[in-house]
Amino acid sequence: MRVALVTLVGLIACQTTPVMDLIPDNARTGVDGASGPFGVVHQTFHAQARATDVVTYEVSWPATQEGAFDTSVGACPLVMFIHGGLVDADQYRWLATHFASRGYCVVSPEHALDLAITESDNASIALDDLEQRPRGALADVTLDTAVVMGHSLGGAVASFRWVADERFEGIALLASWPSEATPVEDLVGRPSLSLIGSEDKSGEATQTAFENYARFPQPAWFGVIDGMNHYDWADGATDANLRGDGTPTRPMVETRRDALRVLDAWLDAILREDADAQAAMDARTFPGIRETP
Repeated sequence: MRVALVTLVGLIACQTTPVMDLIPDNARTGVDGASGPFGVVHQTFHAQARATDVVTYEVSWPATQEGAFDTSVGACPLVMFIHGGLVDADQYRWLATHFASRGYCVVSPEHALDLAITESDNASIALDDLEQRPRGALADVTLDTAVVMGHSLGGAVASFRWVADERFEGIALLASWPSEATPVEDLVGRPSLSLIGSEDKSGEATQTAFENYARFPQPAWFGVIDGMNHYDWADGATDANLRGDGTPTRPMVETRRDALRVLDAWLDAILREDADAQAAMDARTFPGIRETP
């Protein structure tokens, strides 16, 4: 047992070398679904959990040319992202990179067997660790209001975290819905967003997501992305992933851009209290998005 504990402590103490994913570029506007001007760095950390377990999580942050945290962001709004079932968290780095380029810190916890349901509290454990033991470039960073976001099975787990952890102000579901046992109805006044592609599982999942959207109290927002399927949200989908999914009717670069317009406006409205972003959400007129299946 002593050897096991020493190994555990050593693993928790270690962290990977930061990796630059995007260099800063003031020509990137961050509007209309485009990436923002900040550089982006990601790094992997480890947190102790459940006495003898280790939770691995990745953080992407807005960075300077040298890879340091860009202090012009001020307090960093946080997006906790939970990956889909049997899909590796790395396959959503495109999304984390996009959000970080617009000034958000993005935390992506891993789960045993790539199933978030096996360790449904990993998101909260990662946030605890990040708040209590900041390291490296994040040592002096103040984390601001947080939302939780998840794709597919990760969205169902995100719903549970949203109910259980008051630090998550809002929730964004990507091709997902909460389980019947998760009382999302009780969170009156806490904002929610549900986005799903029109071709997700040939439309069957789209209808189910719409029906579950009715469970969320206001303020709630639902959108269908024309032509998108279930796995357009993740890079590197396998044949096994795609089996049973619908066929996209538009290029992924277009459907993702449509989705990002909504996600960016929602995050800016919730985490930055941006009036223009809130007006865009209230207007409900985004290209490629409709409100019903």
